[in-house]
Amino acid sequence: SAASDVYKRQISDTSVNLTLNAYMHSARPGRYKSWKMKTSGEIDCKNKWLKLKPSERQGWLGMAIQCNQNNQTEGKNVVVDGKLIDDRDSFYCAFGEAINGPGGYFGRNLDAVIDCLCGGFGPIPISIVWKNSAFSESKVKDFDEFVFHLTEIFAENNIVFVLN
Repeated sequence: SAASDVYKRQISDTSVNLTLNAYMHSARPGRYKSWKMKTSGEIDCKNKWLKLKPSERQGWLGMAIQCNQNNQTEGKNVVVDGKLIDDRDSFYCAFGEAINGPGGYFGRNLDAVIDCLCGGFGPIPISIVWKNSAFSESKVKDFDEFVFHLTEIFAENNIVFVLN
């Protein structure tokens, strides 16, 4: 058949310009914008995700998990600034960067944080301090419930978790 003939042909030494158009299946809002920021080198310092609308933060986290570079092997003390956190997604953005640097990832929901604590996504924190948590408390929906679940998750993994 013609299709099998294609596989038998030798590839020539000539260069070919090739453009691929891809479709991101079920890409969340902000995903394309985040990839554009990443590929342009714009993510050179922390908190670039603050440029995104709150509805686009899961798109950022989707990019972050694909690009996460786990270069650190030792646990560390992590500080997350509550002045940056106005919803759960902003916590995950700030938390990922506190552990893995600019554009870093360490979970996009509570289950994903548990997965990250199993290893392979960066150093497992020794302690986590959520400074300026009072600012976040007034912004994050169901703050007490969210903190309760984080406290349980971190305690099960012997991680000190402090609201400050």
